[in-house]
Amino acid sequence: MLRDRHVLIAFSRQPSVADFMKGILEEAGYAAIASWSTLDDLERAVSDHCPAAVLYEVGFPLADEWERFCEARRRPTLAHLPFVLATPAQPDLYQRVGISEALDVFTRPTKHQVEAALEAAFDARRRISDAA
Repeated sequence: MLRDRHVLIAFSRQPSVADFMKGILEEAGYAAIASWSTLDDLERAVSDHCPAAVLYEVGFPLADEWERFCEARRRPTLAHLPFVLATPAQPDLYQRVGISEALDVFTRPTKHQVEAALEAAFDARRRISDAA
């Protein structure tokens, strides 16, 4: 299973948020590392650790952070990975910038919510791969 063989990366531009999200993943039973700062730093972490997925925080300002996330998805090093979006924003706010679903990390998601978000990310990545 995913917990036994793979690491997950928790990424935020803020170190404290990346560490917080890493804790959420570990509490759900996953091996995780925190990565923060720039997309270049995230790419290095992905190259070094070959994660199964990335928990990616889209913080404030939402529109700018959403654009940065879209840039991340276009980078060849990151394009193949499943991403789980995390945000502190309320659904009505993040849906306005085009985010359909996100894990609300600041309410301490349950193990079940983390697992469901990861499964949805893997399913989405499989559908994209199958369509290609």
